[in-house]
Amino acid sequence: MDSIIKALNDMGLDAHTKVSSLGSIIKIEIKFDPLERERRALNAYKASLRSSNQNRDISGQLIQQIDHFLKRVESTRMEKVLVAAPSQEGLRLLLDQVMRIGKEMIDKRREADELRKLIRLFLSYVREYARASDND
Repeated sequence: MDSIIKALNDMGLDAHTKVSSLGSIIKIEIKFDPLERERRALNAYKASLRSSNQNRDISGQLIQQIDHFLKRVESTRMEKVLVAAPSQEGLRLLLDQVMRIGKEMIDKRREADELRKLIRLFLSYVREYARASDND
């Protein structure tokens, strides 16, 4: 089990994983959500737009865009549970899976970085719309 923990640390996955043993079974839980803050912001603006009494057409279009972004944000999220027997073969298979997941997380992080930029631009537009609507 120490080799698995070391591999997770070496790959920088230790912040996103929890390793435990259930009897003779090794269990790794991976939770990766690079856009959690953006998801919360999108949901907050969506709720705000729904409750506003401003132009329903524009608010509806903005809510549709928020829903689109939320779907894309969800695609960058990852939750996995891996289990293996503590045998040499089990540990090797587990390490192989962790390596594949690590590569997948790198891709998701790259996608999240691009999406984060788009969300920031979009939310600045939504904030401006909300500010202008409040001044009317």
